[in-house]
Amino acid sequence: MSNPGIARAAALVLLAGGCGGSYGPTAPAPTPTPAVASPARVLRMTWDTLGIPTAEGCPLAGELASVSCTVRDDEGDAYTITLRLENFGPGRLSASYPTTVTRSVPAAASVSDNQLHALFALEGSTAHVEAVCETVDSHGLRDVRRGGCT
Repeated sequence: MSNPGIARAAALVLLAGGCGGSYGPTAPAPTPTPAVASPARVLRMTWDTLGIPTAEGCPLAGELASVSCTVRDDEGDAYTITLRLENFGPGRLSASYPTTVTRSVPAAASVSDNQLHALFALEGSTAHVEAVCETVDSHGLRDVRRGGCT
C-alpha cells in the first residue's frame, strides 16, 4: 500500500534539497578577470654634450657626452633600467666608459621618476650613436625606447 501524501512530501524534500535539479536556466558563475598590470614606462631619453648647452647632434671626437633615460612605474612595482649604447661609426666609442649601465629601482621608489645616465666619448671621428633604454618590472613586463644622435 502506498500513501500518496508521503510520496508527495518526499518529492518536495528532494526538490528543496537540490537533489531533483533546478527550475529554469541558470547563469554561469562569473569568471574573475585578473587585473592587467601596466609595465614601467620609459618616459623620455635626453642627450647632452657636456659643457656645450646648444649641441644638438653627436659630440665631436674627444667631447664628453651623456644620455639619460627617465622611467616611471605608476603601480609601485620594482623594476630595472638598462641603458645600452650602440655605435654605427665611423668613429668609435671610448673604452673609458661602459657601453651598458643598469640600475635596479626598489618598489618604494618606483612611483617617482627615476633616471639612469650613461657617459660616452667618441674616438677617431664623429659617429652615429644609438641608445636603447629598456625597463623590466617585477611582473616581467617591459618597455623599450630607442634614440640616437648623428
